[in-house]
This record gives sequence, C-alpha cells and structure tokens, in this order.
Amino acid sequence: MAAFLSPLIAATATQASSVETAPVTFTSACKFSDTEITEYFAPRPHGTSRVAIDYDLWDKTLYGIVLYTGASVRQQARRPLPSVGSRVHYGHKSPYRFEGNKVKFEKFSPELKVNLDLLIGEMISVGHEVDVPALSRDAQLAYWFNLHNSVMVNELSKGYHVKTPSKFIPKGQTEVLEDAKLITICDRALSLRDIREKIVYPNWSDNPMVMYGFWRGDIGSPNLNYQAFSNYNVRQVLAENANEFANSFRGYRLTKGKRIISPLYRDDGYLFFKDAAALQTHISYFLRPDLKIEFNRDVPLAYGKPHPTIADLSGGEIPRYKSVKNNYDTTYMGTAAGQRMLIGLEKKREEQIRQGIAPGRGSGKVTIEDIPTVEFKVNWTVPTVREVSEDDAGN
Repeated sequence: MAAFLSPLIAATATQASSVETAPVTFTSACKFSDTEITEYFAPRPHGTSRVAIDYDLWDKTLYGIVLYTGASVRQQARRPLPSVGSRVHYGHKSPYRFEGNKVKFEKFSPELKVNLDLLIGEMISVGHEVDVPALSRDAQLAYWFNLHNSVMVNELSKGYHVKTPSKFIPKGQTEVLEDAKLITICDRALSLRDIREKIVYPNWSDNPMVMYGFWRGDIGSPNLNYQAFSNYNVRQVLAENANEFANSFRGYRLTKGKRIISPLYRDDGYLFFKDAAALQTHISYFLRPDLKIEFNRDVPLAYGKPHPTIADLSGGEIPRYKSVKNNYDTTYMGTAAGQRMLIGLEKKREEQIRQGIAPGRGSGKVTIEDIPTVEFKVNWTVPTVREVSEDDAGN
C-alpha cells in the first residue's frame, strides 16, 4: 500500500504522534456491518479524510501500455485485406477499429504482468486501510475508476490472447470477467459490475459523466486514458473521454436517416436519462458544432450494436508463424494484424492533420479544443429509444 500513499499521509500521522520518531502505521479503516454495498460505500455528506492516494505507479504503467490514437476522423475503415495466400481476414475487422486508445497487450512482458498483479493487490489494500467513503467525492471517483480499469487490464493480460472481453472467464472463476468477484474490500466481494452499478452509478446518479470513466476492454468502450485518475484531474479526464466518445462513430453517427448512438447509453444510461430528450441533450452537449447541427435533425434515434472485440492492436490474434524464414506474423508488434493496425493509425494521423484536429509536422500550427469541464446535471432515467438489430456498419 505504501506505493499509493502520498507523503502527506506520513507527515500528518507523524505530527499526530507523541513520539516524533515513532513509525507510521495504518490499521484497517473498515467498519464491518450488514449494510448493502451501495449504502456501505456511499460518500459521506462532507469528505473529512486528509488521506491522499498517490497513483503514480498506475499512471506510469498507463503511459507505457496505452497507445494514444487521438480524435476520431469520422471515417469508417474499409474491410481489411485477407492474409497472403488466404481468404481469411485476421485481426480487427470493425469499421471503428482505428477509433479509441489501444492497449499494447502484445508487448506485455512477464515482468510487467507480475508487477501489474502486485500493483492491483496494493490498490485493493488501500480500500481496507483508507476510509474511502470519507474521501472527497472526486477522490472516491478516482479510486473506483482506477481500481476498475486496472483490474480489467490485469485480468485481460493474464488471459491474453482474449478476443472478446465481455465473454472472457478469468482462470479459476465461473463468471465472465465483469461479473467475477475478483475484489474483496472490507469483507465485501466485488465484481467490476458491482463497482459500476452498485457503488458509483447509484451514488453519483445526478452525474452521467461517470459513464465515461470505466473502460470495458473492447473497441466500443469509452477510452482507457493514458493518465490515471486523481482527485485533481478526475473531472477533466472524464470530460476528455466524453468529448472523444461522443464525437466518434462509436458514440454517434448518422446513417440511412437514423441517428445511431452507442448501446452504452442504453445499458448504463437507464440510471441517468429520464427520456430521449434528456439523452439527446446530453450527447449534443459534447458534440463539435457541425455534428451538433447534424445531430439535432428531426430523424429517428436508435441504438447501434456493440463492438465487442478487444481494444488491442491485433484483435486478440495468436501469431500463427514462428519460423524465422516466414516471419509474416512475427513483426515488431507480434502479428501482421498488429502491424496493419499501426499502418492504419499512421494514415489516420495524416487525416487528422488534414482535418485540422491534430497539429501538422513542422507547420507551427497548434489546435486548441475547448473541452467542457463542468458537471452536466439533469434528472435522468431510461429513454424511450427504439433499438435496432443491425447498425448498418458498412454503409
């Protein structure tokens, strides 16, 4: 746990001691009771804890494992060509595969996996030794976001090559990843779904921004940001994630006279949006001006289908060739599919420069984007939006 506690805690504890050289120790902050998860982890009316949690190790890990891809260019990727001498398409096939940040699972070393597992253990121990509900509300959000996302990354790395995170069952478990009780804090066994739906969503039901803080491991998910959440940046990072997601094809697109929106707004939005009008107001708030005009057209609103393939570089593909003489699938990123992804992302970068959403090389041009940072609050529940079985991704 010491890796996560800032020097502020040690200084505070030492000052409170009558013996100046006494060692700083921490005892369990758990208050065992029969209350349900939602009530037990409910934030106190006013954060009273002076504890600061330092996520520097997780921040540095994210910086090394997350491939930043930038803003969506709102162009559907063409179907990839089949491998040489084959009619089979390996790797990512989604038309949205170049959107959203990617995790470089292909490059995880055994040492990184061991250290990541230790890091998760220490982050869980913080929940025992720190009275989380007594922290400020922003600090609590940072803890739950970081814990959820780090466990998701850790379990996927253990089971890699994983193709579909939503169907992946971790070793030794009987439930899929998001339902497996992988975390125990204060004698309460928690799943990733519990963190979202029993702790954060009900206790922050007035703030739909929290939907954008949880990474689900797949292409259709909000971003896994390349920086850790903290009580100082949690609102800004949520705003960045919301802005990227809403302006991408994953979040919204217009096709065949329908406004297709992410199934995230159906699966998680029932706790936040009272009707379709409230949902539209929320999405429109983050859209860039040209998309805002398009989105506010009077055309039907419909949910698209999920895009459940893992958000890596190769779609969970296992390298098929090991021979030195035939290294087609043993490139720098591990597979030819991963290499094709990098080439596609480089072309996306050129398109971003052309569209003016990324600075050009040597041009001296700087693009500044005003990202909303205020909390968007309305009364929210499930909207009356028609669901479609297909989202016509190829059109």
